[in-house]
Amino acid sequence: MTVHEPEQPARHPDGSLAEGTRRAERSDHSSWNWLLLLPLLATLIPPLYNRVDPTLSDIPFFYWYQLAAIGIGVSTTLIVYVKSRG
Repeated sequence: MTVHEPEQPARHPDGSLAEGTRRAERSDHSSWNWLLLLPLLATLIPPLYNRVDPTLSDIPFFYWYQLAAIGIGVSTTLIVYVKSRG
């Protein structure tokens, strides 16, 4: 079995990192990522939505809450993506 050495980052003659390498080494640790917990927690706590009333056009709360949670999740993901894109 052969062990491969990791590739060295591409560098310019002056020793600075190439553009593509700088992007690859970018950290994705943004504080905006914490916002993604909101839609997760909203669906992981069933007592929040485990009921029939109030209904919306004869649709029980359980169902329209789940549909609204999808929209909230998509919106939150979009916000985090735009804000952390940098």
